[in-house]
Amino acid sequence: MKIFLGIVIILFAGLHLFAAITHAKNSTDKRNDRLMILGSVIAMISSVLCVMNITFDWLLALIGLGIIVFAAIQNGKQKGNFHIKHHIVRIGISIVLLVGLLVL
Repeated sequence: MKIFLGIVIILFAGLHLFAAITHAKNSTDKRNDRLMILGSVIAMISSVLCVMNITFDWLLALIGLGIIVFAAIQNGKQKGNFHIKHHIVRIGISIVLLVGLLVL
């Protein structure tokens, strides 16, 4: 089950990493894109630690997923394209992944 959770975290973080890199190519203000890239890398590292049964994987996941959520919200606010439902879903998925790390 930990391997499945690790794969899901890698997919979630990988999609955000891809979105941030794609967006950074066309953006003039790259701060939020850099934050999202950082958060994605940290979340991916936490998934590797999860599979290796290292105990503080949830803490890195909390930091990485928190950075992803923060960067996405800031990006939406700066562009004037803020969709609250989209961010609630992202936060919900992040919480489910964190609970999965804590339970397993």
